[in-house]
Parts: sequence; structure tokens; C-alpha cells
Amino acid sequence: MRPTAVLICLALTAPVMLGQSKPERYRFGLVAQSCGKISTAELVELTTQPAGCDRATPTPRLTFVFQGSVATLPQLFEVGPNKPMRVEVWRCIKKGVNQPEEDCVHPDSGRLTLQKLDRHGAVGEYDFTFADGDHQAGRFNVKRCISLAVCE
Repeated sequence: MRPTAVLICLALTAPVMLGQSKPERYRFGLVAQSCGKISTAELVELTTQPAGCDRATPTPRLTFVFQGSVATLPQLFEVGPNKPMRVEVWRCIKKGVNQPEEDCVHPDSGRLTLQKLDRHGAVGEYDFTFADGDHQAGRFNVKRCISLAVCE
């Protein structure tokens, strides 16, 4: 192929290649309710592989914990130093299942926009930076697990 043809080919395909965003790593997930000692929490867990309500959530995963009810939607949650802790976020990256939360890390900074959280599931987007330089951003639309547990 001649140099002119290569340049024309690059000029035509570069805008398409540059316009493509990085694929989302955490494409799967679920919403579950958890009974805590003081209150009920809503857990949104995003994973890199299909997750199911009837089994442990696989890692790597991102977890968002909303304590109590989220009254107003959409709602923006900012994460980082000197930010009010209205949502707890952590990333677990060891492969497998049942990685204890103590082995997971919180982001240094970021934001989470929750657009929907109801009996059907959750919809939103996130953008987090972690101390190791990892940057995770994406959107989620996950279904709720049906739980027979009753929180007191």
C-alpha cells in the first residue's frame, strides 16, 4: 500500500476510533437489600461477569451501599476526603468470590449519580479514581433480587 493510501485510510478511520469509548469493565450486577444492626441498606453490586441472586457476588466488583432510604432521585453522591458520607463505595479486585470487605478499597475521589432505585432495580452512572491510579467509570442498569428476609 502506498503512503498516500495509508494516510487517507487513517484520516477516514481516526475519528471513528477516537470516538469509541473504553468498554465498561463492570457490566453486570444486581441490587439487594441488607438488614443492618441499625437500619436497612440497599446494596448495588456491579461485576465483570454475570451475577445471580442465588449465589455469592463474584469479584472483581464495585459495591455501593445506600443506608436507609434514598428519598429524592436523581441524586448525585460525591466520594472523597471532606465529602459527606451518604454512600459507601468499595472495589474488590481479587478474583473469585467471598472476598471480605476488609480486603477491598475505597476510592480516593469520584461521583455516583443514582437515577433510579426502586423495587425493580437501579439505574445510574459512576466515575471513581482509586489510590493505585485505577479509574473506573460507566453506567449501570441492574435488576433487584427478590428477598424474603424481613428487616426489623
